[in-house]
Amino acid sequence: MNPFDALLLPPALLKRALDDINDIAQLARRYASMEEEILARVQLLERDIAQMRSGVDRLHGELADARIIELP
Repeated sequence: MNPFDALLLPPALLKRALDDINDIAQLARRYASMEEEILARVQLLERDIAQMRSGVDRLHGELADARIIELP
């Protein structure tokens, strides 16, 4: 695109495009500042899920052992 073609755009359209670019830039900066917090939360969730799985596996083993015992 020829840079001089931008001069032919209506000013309102150009302002709206610049506002949109500014909004995108702000979102990118906000994400960059929150990235560490997001990663920490994801790691915490991964640890919680791993602990739940080990607990469920342990309970599954206990239930399997309980089925072996026959009641009179």
